[in-house]
Amino acid sequence: MAPSRLLTSILACGLLAAGALIPGAPAHAEPQAGARIVNGVDVDAASWEARWQPTVALVTASDPDNASAQFCGGTVIHPRWVLTAAHCLGGRTAAAVQVLAGTTDLTDGGQRLTVTEIIRHPSYNPGVGAEFDHDVALLRLASDAPVPAMPLAWRAPSVDAAWGGGAGLGDPTAPQADQVAWAAGWGLTEVAPQTFPDILQEVGSPVIADAACAAGYGPEFVASRMVCASILASELPEPLDNGLGHDACSGDSGGPLIVYHPFSAQWVQLGITSFGPDECGTALYGAYAKVPALIGFITQHVPISPGRIAPTQAFVARDSPVALRAAWSAPHTRSDMPIRLHVRDSVSGQLVFNARVGTGSGARNVTGLHPGRVYLLRARAEGGPGASPWTAESAHRLPRDRTPPTFVRNRGMVVVTRRARTALRVGYPAARDNHQVAGYIVQVRPRGGRFRNAGRVRGARPGQVNVTRLRPGTAYQLRVVAVDASGNRRFGRARIVSTAR
Repeated sequence: MAPSRLLTSILACGLLAAGALIPGAPAHAEPQAGARIVNGVDVDAASWEARWQPTVALVTASDPDNASAQFCGGTVIHPRWVLTAAHCLGGRTAAAVQVLAGTTDLTDGGQRLTVTEIIRHPSYNPGVGAEFDHDVALLRLASDAPVPAMPLAWRAPSVDAAWGGGAGLGDPTAPQADQVAWAAGWGLTEVAPQTFPDILQEVGSPVIADAACAAGYGPEFVASRMVCASILASELPEPLDNGLGHDACSGDSGGPLIVYHPFSAQWVQLGITSFGPDECGTALYGAYAKVPALIGFITQHVPISPGRIAPTQAFVARDSPVALRAAWSAPHTRSDMPIRLHVRDSVSGQLVFNARVGTGSGARNVTGLHPGRVYLLRARAEGGPGASPWTAESAHRLPRDRTPPTFVRNRGMVVVTRRARTALRVGYPAARDNHQVAGYIVQVRPRGGRFRNAGRVRGARPGQVNVTRLRPGTAYQLRVVAVDASGNRRFGRARIVSTAR
């Protein structure tokens, strides 16, 4: 079924207690907690400061009245560039369009900016295929916009059931199932009679599964380049007086659909308001052009990049007494900003792992460690123009190994290589190093007596020690003890040897 209108404002009907919907988002970035969003919620000073400053109105250049001249929305994504929907511009020339930036009120404040060039996506062709496919355009400005740029959702679509099998930012950056996306604009707040606001409106609604959106629009919905977000009137717990739901509406086209990105702690633009039903938020969901799928076109003209988004943490995914699997969360990192991982021995201070480990989140095995010892992990993005700060070091203690070492041969029996009247030269075999042998102890006792330590050697290699303070012509029992880093001991087989007379 073809869409019956263009989304050329926020029609937000229903209720949404915003304060509990976006875990990790700063509190001041939400509308007033518990507010009832009916026919749109005014963007207040806190919300404007937190996320909506890059939102602009497209106005007709020949009309000096901003309220009557406004026909679409857009987003500043670079000081000299605005992102909007291609269908907003129709046959307009750059000279016929201006951008109003820096205000929430069409009747007060703001600055009109001259547009010098309009660049529509080359594949946007309303007469061929899906009418609103590739619905994106760029406006080049003659001077810098007086507002900050909106970060873009950079990740390719993810397969995430909660986000419609394709709408998310890419695991693990995809928002959680209880999060919402937010849209803003100066479009209709009532359909009958048609009512346009002077104050910028905002509305939150969940992103809709691709299958549900496609069921309504059929071939007009292209899941790889579109995303839906709204709440139908029939889905509200209680119907509203105007019979409508949460949605964008006529006049909002070209404006942003944003989500909170918890790893980088910022709002990013996921969609561009594109099309929907005439009765906003009723039979069909509102549809948006999907920004991650259009990044190639955008960056072809606008000099922007995802920037450096630092790893948020380094941690141990699993361990053993002598190894650990070090993992890090580093979503959305630019391809030329690889992650460096440090694993440090807390006792010696030595870096046991120090290497670049690729981009994005991941994990690496670190071996040759000491059981029971604490290791410190940290990570950062580096390369390109610089490096991000290190993550806070996380400490992890390896478990102690309860299994004693195993001797390679002869059950650890010692070998006497030299005899004297009061001393013996004793060789001992190696124990297996899979338990990180810390050293050996050679013990001696006269027959019927008690064992005493006659020599102690550090390291896992086989070797020899001198056993002294013996009596001439006397039989002694000798044995070697292998000790691992956890303090576990393996006693070798005792051997009876006599000193020379």
